[in-house]
Amino acid sequence: MSYLIYSIYFFVLIYTAIKNFYIKYKEAELFFKKQIKFLLITIIIGLTFGIYFDLILCYFGNFKYNWLGPIFTVFMNAYVFYLISSNKEKIQHG
Repeated sequence: MSYLIYSIYFFVLIYTAIKNFYIKYKEAELFFKKQIKFLLITIIIGLTFGIYFDLILCYFGNFKYNWLGPIFTVFMNAYVFYLISSNKEKIQHG
């Protein structure tokens, strides 16, 4: 029962964060829309695979592929870091 409550809470947090990110995307200037779109896509892909391997499969008792969830999270974090750091350089150098 507690796993189900945690899963619902987790999905609500993710939904709220992605919804807020999408609102920011719609309100952003044209220069930032492309970067925000890449960030949003990267986060959604990373979360989708992370949730599947770490939450859904584990819920059904399949721990065989549990090690793949953190790998997708690391790739997601690395790509988000790359996007943020490359955009900082572009903004600073004009």
